[in-house]
Amino acid sequence: MEHGLYNSVIDSPVGKIGIKVANKKLVTLAFIKNDVPLLNSTSEFAHNVVQQLNLYFANPKYVFDIPLYLKGTPLHQRIWRRMLRIPSGTTVTYNDLAKQFDTNARVIGNACRANPVPIIVPCHRVVATNGPGGYCGKTKGEMLNIKMKLLAHELFDEQILV
Repeated sequence: MEHGLYNSVIDSPVGKIGIKVANKKLVTLAFIKNDVPLLNSTSEFAHNVVQQLNLYFANPKYVFDIPLYLKGTPLHQRIWRRMLRIPSGTTVTYNDLAKQFDTNARVIGNACRANPVPIIVPCHRVVATNGPGGYCGKTKGEMLNIKMKLLAHELFDEQILV
């Protein structure tokens, strides 16, 4: 997504984040390239999203209260609603989550990959049985580093503020 399609672009402890809102709902939260310029929105709602993200980065136990517009298949939407109930500081495996939906781990991974608002819908809390698994469709590189930072922040209360 290009810079102009975001309402806000912020710096965060895990890199730049692009935020898109519409009709007082969060539509997209995306990890974007660090060379994208910061953008402050004039939208009060977008400011609220940024403020809540900052509260989360300061306190891993912070619980988001952000109206969401989650566009996806009915199954993905059910899986995302379930992910919203995974508390900070805990993880669930792709397999265990799959059992709750009478499906397989790949379907859960696809729902994680399609998640339009990572961090808020905490797909980083879904892990493989033998390691972290992937994040936002990537199994190595910067996206996996972001997942590990988020998990360390929540599981070990590590300060990730830069």
